Amino acid sequence: MPTNFHRLASLGVWGWTVLAGLHISAIAAEHVPQYELQNGYWFNGKEFEFGARYIVDGSLVSNRPDSASETIDLKNGYVIPAFADAHTHRPATADRVLSDSRFFLDDGIFYIMNHGNISRYSGSFRQQLASAGTVDAVFSNGILSSPQSHSVKLWRRLHERGIFPDIDEQELDGEAYFVIESAADLHELWPEIEATQPDFLKIMLQFSEKYEERKSDPQYFGLSGLDPSIVGEIVDRAHGAGLRVAAHIETAEDFRVAVASGVDIIAHLPGYDVNVKDDINRYRLHEEDAILAAEKDVVVLTTTLLSRDRSEDQNEKYRRMMQNHRENLSLLSQAGVRLGIGSDQFSKHAVDELMHLDTLKMYDNATLLRMICTVTPRAIYPDRNIGQLVDGAEASFLVLEYNPLDDLSAIREIRLRVKGGVIVNTE
Repeated sequence: MPTNFHRLASLGVWGWTVLAGLHISAIAAEHVPQYELQNGYWFNGKEFEFGARYIVDGSLVSNRPDSASETIDLKNGYVIPAFADAHTHRPATADRVLSDSRFFLDDGIFYIMNHGNISRYSGSFRQQLASAGTVDAVFSNGILSSPQSHSVKLWRRLHERGIFPDIDEQELDGEAYFVIESAADLHELWPEIEATQPDFLKIMLQFSEKYEERKSDPQYFGLSGLDPSIVGEIVDRAHGAGLRVAAHIETAEDFRVAVASGVDIIAHLPGYDVNVKDDINRYRLHEEDAILAAEKDVVVLTTTLLSRDRSEDQNEKYRRMMQNHRENLSLLSQAGVRLGIGSDQFSKHAVDELMHLDTLKMYDNATLLRMICTVTPRAIYPDRNIGQLVDGAEASFLVLEYNPLDDLSAIREIRLRVKGGVIVNTE
């Protein structure tokens, strides 16, 4: 019987984007075939091991099953778990969901975490992303914010530009964000927050050490977050409802408030946008901060590429931020904090962030791969068996042309994408 690879070769298709002439939705509608995957190098978290694996009922197994309906010769390709982006704001509108999905899948990103979306769109988002041929996504369905935060300013600006014509400006509060100034506000708004059916909660911390000074001053519009004294209650309510919490931060004090309050994910390194004249010590973590974050198993997202883009060719600003990132990352890594990959960019994604993180020359390629292939997927979906190529894990992986341990840019040379045991067609 001819192998699946032979069928592809006879069609002149080396991109591996078709499966025996069938579109992925047709396959998924019937069943997930069983495959024998021969001649691959499989990443074990440290190195690659040569051998075969099998896909049975959408999961990986190392022992040969009684039968396999298809055989795929990986031709010495390098197999790694699929990527994830734990800080994105795509999709934003219902008409771009599928194109946004392709934006991620094309570069091997199967899992995303949307940190700020209008809640009324989430039903359409989830419906359109319900097939094996689309990215898996979780949504915050609004952001818990002060009236002075970056998120309020941004959403109002976007609305003024006419990006969301079906929403009145006053409806933003309650769909794009929830303004909370006190524990009483939280108590009153909690039923509305839960009614949006969020997958997790996103909260805004900005310059917590200056909260009292900035909370009502219009010159700090966009630069003042939640009252740090109510963050613990927000987290407790969220956890009681089975929801994890991700925190936007700006300063080291924001980081401390977030960790002490029990958040699950910190969405930035401190100081992702620091002006040249700012006191850099405001954004510098201490050893005890990192140790506590590790003890509480907080995942910290890097978003270093955002700092480059915020530098706008200001070399000194960029240099100071990168040095601060290096020092904070060193503390976090030494303490054993899990570092995940997020982009917080609309035109870029986690692969771009990983490549920029590599320019800091702090981590070997195996460590970088674990960040984007293992830590980040599990940060988004902690209850799923993803991010590893072991028996029983979901069969969601990428086959690369070259060894990424030799050259990290090999992560952009994807031969084959398999998601939940189904070959993904990205065309």
